Parts: sequence; C-alpha cells; structure tokens
Amino acid sequence: MAEGTNIITEGLQQRRHSRLPLFTRFWLWLLGGFFAQIKFYKRNTATIQKALESGSVVHVMQYRSYLDYLVFNYFLRKHDMAPVFFPRETWFDRIWAFLSGRSSKRPVSFEKGSQSLIFLRERRTFLSTDDGKIDLVRDLLEKQKDLTHPIYLIPQITIWSRRPPSVTWSFWDMVLGNSTSPGKLRKILIFFRNYKKAFIKCDAPLDLTPYTDEEITAKGKDPVKELRWRVYQFFSEERIASTGPASKPRTWMLESVLHSKAVQEIIETIHKEEGTSKEELNQRATMYLDKMAADYHYTMIIIFSFFLRIAFRRLYDRIELIDDEIEMLRNLVKSNPVVYCPTHKSHIDYLLLSYLCNDHHLFPPHIIAGENLSFWPMGFLFGRAGAIFIKRSFRGNRLYTTCLRTYLGHMLMEGHSQEFFIEGTRSRTGKVLPPKLGILSMYVDACLAHPEKDVYFVPVNVTYDRLIEEQAYAEELHGGKKKKENLKQMMKIKDVLKLRLGSVFVKVGTPISLADFMAKRGMAIKTLTPNQRRELIQDLGYEVIWGINKETTVTPTSVVATALLSANSKGVSEKLLLEDVEIIINYLREQGAILSSGLDQHSYAITHTLDVLLKEGMVDRHLIGNEVIYTLIQARRSNLDYYKNNTVHFFVPPAIVAIAFRSFDGAKVSREELHQRAAFLAEMFRHEVNYAPESALEEVLNQAIDFFVSRDALIEDQAGNLMLGPSAERYRGFFVRVLANFLESYWVVAGTLPVLLDKRMSESKFLKKVMEEAKKLQLVGEIKHDEAYSKSSFQNAISYLVHRGVLIKQERMEDTTITVLPHDLDTVRESMNEDQKSKKKSKKKKKDLYILEVAEQYSTPDMLSEVRKEIGLFMETTRKFRKKMGMD
Repeated sequence: MAEGTNIITEGLQQRRHSRLPLFTRFWLWLLGGFFAQIKFYKRNTATIQKALESGSVVHVMQYRSYLDYLVFNYFLRKHDMAPVFFPRETWFDRIWAFLSGRSSKRPVSFEKGSQSLIFLRERRTFLSTDDGKIDLVRDLLEKQKDLTHPIYLIPQITIWSRRPPSVTWSFWDMVLGNSTSPGKLRKILIFFRNYKKAFIKCDAPLDLTPYTDEEITAKGKDPVKELRWRVYQFFSEERIASTGPASKPRTWMLESVLHSKAVQEIIETIHKEEGTSKEELNQRATMYLDKMAADYHYTMIIIFSFFLRIAFRRLYDRIELIDDEIEMLRNLVKSNPVVYCPTHKSHIDYLLLSYLCNDHHLFPPHIIAGENLSFWPMGFLFGRAGAIFIKRSFRGNRLYTTCLRTYLGHMLMEGHSQEFFIEGTRSRTGKVLPPKLGILSMYVDACLAHPEKDVYFVPVNVTYDRLIEEQAYAEELHGGKKKKENLKQMMKIKDVLKLRLGSVFVKVGTPISLADFMAKRGMAIKTLTPNQRRELIQDLGYEVIWGINKETTVTPTSVVATALLSANSKGVSEKLLLEDVEIIINYLREQGAILSSGLDQHSYAITHTLDVLLKEGMVDRHLIGNEVIYTLIQARRSNLDYYKNNTVHFFVPPAIVAIAFRSFDGAKVSREELHQRAAFLAEMFRHEVNYAPESALEEVLNQAIDFFVSRDALIEDQAGNLMLGPSAERYRGFFVRVLANFLESYWVVAGTLPVLLDKRMSESKFLKKVMEEAKKLQLVGEIKHDEAYSKSSFQNAISYLVHRGVLIKQERMEDTTITVLPHDLDTVRESMNEDQKSKKKSKKKKKDLYILEVAEQYSTPDMLSEVRKEIGLFMETTRKFRKKMGMD
C-alpha cells in the first residue's frame, strides 16, 4: 500500500512539474547535479508545508533572478511540492510559444495549497534611471480581501557567496552588478565558483490578513510599506548573519580609532603630564593599532577551513554541535553585537569555533589572541583570519589600553562579532578558571558608551574526549616550563595528526544580554557609579563562567577518570568501578548535566574508554582468578585528573558536605554544625571551582544533605540531627574522595608557611619551597594522591591564604612596594598611581613582582600550626595519624 502511494505521489509531482516551460525543465535537468549540492534546510520545507495546509503561499525574492528561480524549483520538486512559475516571460518562453503555438501566459492561482513567486525589485543596470521597484504587494493585499483563507508571504534568499560585501565600488561592480545584486555574467561566475557552499533560507510566513484591516490605515500606517520593510529586513539580516557587516578598508578603521575622542583625549593628558610630544604619542598609538588590528580577508577563512576540515577529520571521530543552537546564534547576530566567550582548554579552541561558524553559514568572529601567537608565519595568517593580537600585560600603559578599548568598541558597534577567552589563558587543570575581567570591562564600556545598542555575551563550552596538550599540561603542573609557541613547535603538527582523540562536544549556553543583566540589578547607564560598574563587571564575569560550566558535556573519559581517581586504593575491582560509574552517571542525570550520547548506553562506552586508557598506558588491567582489577599508573594520574576536573564542579556541593561530616568522626551532628564546617570548606575552595552566582550557599548545602538522606547515606532524626546511614560507605565515601587531592594540596601549602616566619619571600620562591615539600611528602607516603602535587592547586591555596588574611601579598614596583590587602585586591590595584605603573620595567619577570609575608596576627609557629590543623581536620590521613600519636 505504501509503495503504491509513493508511486501515485511521484506521478502527481511529475505531472505538476511537466506544466513548467520546456526550457525550464531542460535547465533543471542539465544543472540538477549542481543544484543538488546547494543546501536547503529542512526547516524550510516544514515552514512551506505548514503554510500550504492553511492558505496559499507567495514566495518572495529580492531581485529578479532566473537562476535563483531554477534552484528553488529544483528543491520544490525534490521535496514533493508543486512548482512555481517564473513571474515574467523569458526569451526562451517566447521562442517556445512561437514554435509550439501555445500561450506563454503563467497560470496564477491563490487557491488554498497553491504557490506562486514574485520579485520585489528588478536589477538596476549601469546608468539605469528607474529604481527597479515592482510593487505587487498592494495587488496581493487587494486579493486577500476577497479570500476566506490567508495568503502567506514567505521571503526566500539564496546566499551564493560568504564574502563580505565591500563599501567601496569598482568599475566592474557598476557594470556587472555587485555581489549582492550581480548581473547575468557575474551571477554565472558566482554560481560555478560557489554552488557547493551556497544555501537557501526562508523566513517565517507573513500572514496578509491583518494587513487588510482598516485600523492599520486609520493609524496612519501604510500596510504596503510595513510589509516591504519586514521582507527587506529579512534579506538584510540574513546577509549580515552569513557574511557579516560590509567590509571597510583597514586604514579607515584605524584612522577612525586614532582620531576618536577617547584616544585624542588620552594623548592630550599624557602630553601635559609627561611632556611627550603629541606627534610621538600619535605615532606610538598608530604603532599599537597597526600591530593589534585584524586585517580580515575572507580568502584566508576559506584556506583555513579547507585545511582544518582535513585535520579535524583525522583527529576526531566527530564534532557535535546542535543545529538549533546555531540557528539561535544566527538570529542573535542579525541585529545585535555578539561576544563569544568559550572555554580555553586547547589551542584548538579558537580554530574550532571559527571553523564551525563558517561551516554552518555563520560569519566567523574576530578573535582576541595573545601576541605570543603573532610569530611568523602564523601571525600573518591568523591576522588575516580575524585575529586581534594584544599584549599579555599592559596594565599601566594608558595609551595602549585606550587604543585597545576604543578599537574593540568600534569593531563591536560596527557589527563584527568577537571572541575572547574570559579565563585569560588555557586551563592546565581541566577546570574552568576564574574570570579575568580586563577585556570584559572594555566590552562593557563600549556598550555603556552606546546605550542604543545591547551587547550579548554567549558562553560556549568545548569539551574534548582527549586533549592534544594533555601530557604538556601534566608536565607544567609538576613544575615544568611552558614551551613557547614558535615555528619549530608548529612543525610538529605532523606528529599530532597521527593521533585519534575521540569526539569534541560544543555547547552554546544561554546568551546574556548586558541590558537585561543591568536591569535585573536595578542599574541604569545614566546613573551608574564607578563602584556599581566594578560590581557589574565582576558579577557578569562570574555569570559567564557559570554559564560555561552549565554547558559542560560529560564524556565517558571524564566519568571513568573520576571513578578511577576516587577509588580508595591504588587499584579497584571492575565490579566496584562500575558501581562508582553508576553513582556518577545517576547523580549527574539528577543534576541535569549534559551527558554525551555515548553514555546513553554507557556499558560499551565505559569498556571502550578503559581499553583506550590501557592502550595509552594510564591504567593496567589484571585478571586474578575470575576478577578483573584495574590499577593506575602513578606517573599518569595527573593526565586522568585533567578529565576528572572537567566535571568536578558538579560534585563539589555533596563532596564538601561529605568531607565536613567525616570531620566529626561519624558522631551525630546537627545540620547547623555540619553547615558551619561545610561553609568553611566552600570558602577554602572558592579559588578551585566556581559556584552558581545567585545560589545561596545554605540552599546549595541543604540540597546536598538532602541528596545523602535520600540515598540512606545519612539518616536524619526528628530533632534534625544527622548520623551515618547504611549506604554511607558507597555514597559518602565516594564523594569524600572526589576532593581529596585538593585537600592534600592545601595542607602541604599550610605546612610550608613556617619558612615565611620573620622574612619576606617572592611568591615564585615560596612556590618552589612548597613543591619541594610536596615532593618529599609524596615520596614518604604522606600524600596519597599524586595529582595533589599540582602547581595550580598550590597557587590557589596561596590565593586562599591571602584572601583569608594569613598571608599578605605585595606587588613590588621599580621604586616602591604596593601592599595588597585581603578581600580588596581589585580596589587596591585600581587605586595605584598610574604614573608609577607606566614606569615599571617591561623586562622584569612576573615571578619577581609579588612578595609574600605572614600577617602579624599569624606570625608565630603556633598560629601557623593551627592553620594547618584546621585543614588537616578534614583529611583522613592526618586524623588517623593524630589519633595514633595520642594528639586528640
């Protein structure tokens, strides 16, 4: 029956299309192979079919184009829909009518389920005096008044070229037409050059019925103008989303920034304060701008896309990106400045996002990159692909800061999407780093200076099954030097391309409107104070970070790494490992985490991941009798720790509750007491993980306690006291071990504090002392987790002790020392004398800038010992040792 229906439907479509003129059918047959490679979105078909069910459809194209008409008819036939006829006779039609004796008149019908086509404009030619308008909309409105069903206008656009249109015109543009409205010869050339990359988009149907209402005319509105404006808006916005704003000569943008009010004012200020000539300052600003500004050429995007497509196919099994998220971005960039804020885990990040945008017919963003990537020849190539190179540090250089802020603002307000890494650097640990607010503040300032435009910040999370830099990061965390990017490093890419790294998951978070973000906080641009601005930027930074974290894709690698590293011994049986995997996956599902498709039926994915880790030398597998035991290769624990940290933020609330409860040695404890110790841990780990910005800590901790109660890991009596439950070892025990390595790292730093008694020491030197102490404790077995030997965690522990007030961190300048007090780091830095900052030696190494000393109230061995005991209270190893020595 189904086969018979298909035959009838196919025959019906053939009869429908046989009504098309002979030459139209001939061109469809001849060029069909080319047309088949043009992308026609599925949602286009759904939109047209839905409109045909309730009314008649009039497809609208902007310019008269026989080629676009042919392409559209090809896809109508391919999707079993009736054809549309070309609105005007062609010379092919007239010849055929003469030879066949048949009329060339086009059948036009407005019956329900019918389709037709109109063009809004004729193409203007060289020296044309007519504006080319074809006003058929008014006729359609008159026709609508006589019908009981609606007429739907569906604007259609075929994007042939992704190259941005230029604001400058050449002689050939005037003769052959520009890229937006090309002449016949240019259209043929564009077609054969771009048919593989072309695509068709249609807008939502416009129902003409409301536009026939007399109330519209009574209000002084012209319905024809309203409709034409809506249709032209679609054409304009779709082109912007695909090609970006019109390109201008690079010198125009640089001169616009150089002569802007902000740059000229700072030049005048520095001239008066330092006596430097304006000519020299203008030359310096010109040099800054020339070095940082992108020199965008779409040709370079095409070249990069070609090679990246080959590279990514060799490296990755797949790159997963949801089409609906791309469509959401497309709708966003049509009329709003957009700033992409992706995670920064790898050098692949900035290549990947631009590649995906271009591959999904969305214009790629300009990317803010460090000057370390401007080495030859990559600097030349990246610059032409949209990279904006900035100095790693320019604090104190007022002229550079103003040039950069003004340039970014100009680019954003011109409609150029931009991308920057809010973490500031690649995460060597796998966790999303706290936000760096410098560049973010520049974007906020640009929006504050142009209140008529809203800026959207889009969190993007990129999760890798396996990472190219995995081993390099492990070495850096153990004290190794970061290898500088250069041509020699680039030459090793041939070795990288031999790797197979699984899948990549790209998730786009909810865009954050700056205007809405301010409105929720009761802030207004006109009344914004400096303190409010600082608070706004900081809150926005953490909101973006939290948005990134929420979009983390949980991969089989991260699940297996978490289970292996959270085992209570050097090895774990396959049975217990799979039980932990079940706990992890079920908990993540309850939290609403995004699981990769491989975890839907996770048995195979987990087994495959274990096989890969075995092959990579990260685990060993032992068959003892009928039982399989997995043991970790100790030297590779840091590699696994990276993937565990990808998702560790999901486990933090129950983990700190579990650790806090353990510190009571299993005694019955009230919620209030448990809250106090858990809150202490939450404050201690504030530099390790990012919490939800608007979630009250008490609520988060209560949810974690309720989780353990629901699993019988904790039992709560009527008085609200908590005690161990029958499932405590499986659930509470697992979560305790998730953060065990961080506890050990902080404990080591606290134990190294006595070296600072009665002396000051550079932060780099103190960090070296910490790593020496950690290595010693690791060798004698005091540190159970090798991943606790982590430079990053040691640095976070130092930041915690500064924030708490145990340490005082000072910033040493050329001729003075600035004390950085706890709890107010940003305020102190902003209040520094700018003249002193500008005189800082540019070649002074960062490791010599910061000095540490113990705060006066902690400047005794006993007080420092108490700090270590506070942390040791939560560690199982130290508590057992204290009991053994009779210290409790």
